Amino acid sequence: MDNFKELYLAATGRQDELRDGAFLDLPLNLCGVPCAPLTARRFAVLMHSRSPFLCGGVPMPEHVAQFLWALHPAFGYTNTEERNAFIQSCGAIEYESAVDELREFIEDCLMDSPPTSGNQSVSYNSWLASLVDTLAREYGWSEHEILELPMTRFFQYIRLIVARNCPNVPQFNKLTDGVKTTLLNQLNAKPEAN
Repeated sequence: MDNFKELYLAATGRQDELRDGAFLDLPLNLCGVPCAPLTARRFAVLMHSRSPFLCGGVPMPEHVAQFLWALHPAFGYTNTEERNAFIQSCGAIEYESAVDELREFIEDCLMDSPPTSGNQSVSYNSWLASLVDTLAREYGWSEHEILELPMTRFFQYIRLIVARNCPNVPQFNKLTDGVKTTLLNQLNAKPEAN
């Protein structure tokens, strides 16, 4: 990997940009549509509706509209008139580029989320309850404040709490670690010179 340094510096810059940008409250547009940040509450809405963007599967055009409505500033379960008008307007969105853009957006939002083991464990409460409990106990924030926190901030706070309380837990950076892993895989794949 001759361009390792360039790729690593680009990944570092992107990580910094995403992490710092999470605190700037910049306007967000996805697929040409003004959107609110992906908060813990909006994330839960999408999980509850089994959005293939978060739960796996092949997103269809209606899933693009569903995702964008969940992030729409006027989103509400009972706001059916505006929802129907919004969904109609989504017919003009180019499907394939929208899917790519939304997947990249989610990847950016979840950059600092902890790695998952893939093992299913018995659950005794909502994952939101666990995260609210952690942030409320650590910072004294209200449930409402925590649920309206953008996921990009949410996971940074969780990382800080884990690092402070469990200093032996390894830290990770998905973007720069990905570049390092690619380099190591390439080095390991090279045949040894005789």
